[in-house]
Formats: sequence, C-alpha cells, structure tokens
Amino acid sequence: MINLSFDTSLVACSAAVVDTGADSRVLAASYCEPGKGHAEILLGMIDEVMSKAGVGFEDIEHQVVTIGPGSFTGVRVALSAARGFRLAHGIAICGLSTMQAIAANKSKLKTEYHPCPVAVIIDARRNQAYGQMFDGDSNPLCAPAVIDVDDLDSWLEPWETGPLILMGSGAGLVGDNGIPAPQGWMVTTQHTSPNAACFAQAFKNLVPGETPPDPLYLRMPDAKPQVIGQPTV
Repeated sequence: MINLSFDTSLVACSAAVVDTGADSRVLAASYCEPGKGHAEILLGMIDEVMSKAGVGFEDIEHQVVTIGPGSFTGVRVALSAARGFRLAHGIAICGLSTMQAIAANKSKLKTEYHPCPVAVIIDARRNQAYGQMFDGDSNPLCAPAVIDVDDLDSWLEPWETGPLILMGSGAGLVGDNGIPAPQGWMVTTQHTSPNAACFAQAFKNLVPGETPPDPLYLRMPDAKPQVIGQPTV
C-alpha cells in the first residue's frame, strides 16, 4: 500500500511517498525550510516525490497530513491540498497533530533514546507554548495543550523521575526559565519541524476516519482583521 504524506505547519515544508508494506520503505522524500511561501512550494514538492517514486494518484491509498497547531496559513495550505486531492481523486485523509509528527523525529536520534517517551514543546510566542506528551511508540498520552511558559515546569513534573526526550522549538524554553533537566533527560533543539519521511513511517498504520483531518489551532490567530475606517497602529 502506498501513502502520501506532507506537512507545512511550521517553518519547514516536506513530502514523502511511503510503501507501508512489511518492509515500510520510503520511496521518495523531500524536505526544506523556507520559513514562508509554503503554498508556492508544496504542490511542486508533491509532484516531485510522486514522480521519483514512480506513482500516480491512482496508486495512493491514503494521505497523512499535519493538522496543527502551527502557522495558521501553513496549516491551511496542507489541509487544502489534502482536501483537493480527496475531492479530485477520492484519496482518504489521516490527520496528525504537529506535535505527534515532531515526536516521530526521534528516529533521527541515537538508538538508545528510541524507546523513551517524548515531550514535544513548540514555542507559540506571547509567553506560551504548545505541548503534548507521547509514549515510547509516539502514541499520545494527553491531548495537545496551550501552556503558559511559567507553567512548563509543572507540566513536565510527572516525568522528572524517568527518562524523557524533550523536543521541539520550545525545548530551549525549559533552560531559559531555569527549569533544570533531570538526569536521564535528553533535551534537543534539533529536528524541530515535522518531517514527512519520519512521520509517514512512524504512523503507517493510521486508519482514515479514526484521525479526522480537522484543523487544530488551539488559540485564535495573532493577526486581527482591520476594521474599515480604523487607523492602523
């Protein structure tokens, strides 16, 4: 079975085609960190990986796409593309939180850390972070949450006595706020964006319908629409 996976939720843009058979092979993958302009990049990237993999839309069983939280524009770019492919080609969609997709990046770390649970923290700015906890197989242990930076220590407290991988763009917030990393923790500020090649393999058994492709914003957008006649600041 062939799956198409892609992400534009944060600074990166990535896409992958994966054969989810017994050997779970990545047939083709692409990753870049443009920061912005995801809408201009994604469709070309998807075309590239499908061409390299030698597959067409008729070969794709389902799509795996990140649903947020993250950039409001970025989240909409990937979901709009997935919904377009579903409408045009009848390809079902599996949604994946941005934090769970990042948790799959632990495959890039040293193998001794792979069985460890993962806490993913994304810097959401405005003195807040998005966070979610996962077990050793990157299955969620809690729902995605918005956390005040001052409360990160209490959010992480249940893991102080055991091994833990702390990942994401907000991992550095722990040290910045004087929260010590207990012995046995691995705190990394690398691999902070979802990588389709990683999460496509880690979650190859997702079932469409069980993980709906609904956007996960967690909070209102920072940008506010300007009211006509209201002066700009």
